[in-house]
Amino acid sequence: MKANAAGIKVKKIRKNSARLKVYVYSRIKVDNCYFVSIATYRKLRFTGYYFIKFDGEGNIIETCETGEII
Repeated sequence: MKANAAGIKVKKIRKNSARLKVYVYSRIKVDNCYFVSIATYRKLRFTGYYFIKFDGEGNIIETCETGEII
């Protein structure tokens, strides 16, 4: 799978909305790999955390998922 952000649309976050919120944090480069952290949150329901490892060409090498119920 190739990572491509061309089709992603970003809208202004409304703090009081009950919709799912997605936060994408900056990438971290280690040797020839990149790591990206993504957090999802739905008010008073759950939080999910995803860590994705990419190679230098943008291919996904590994993923990790964890979460908590609020």
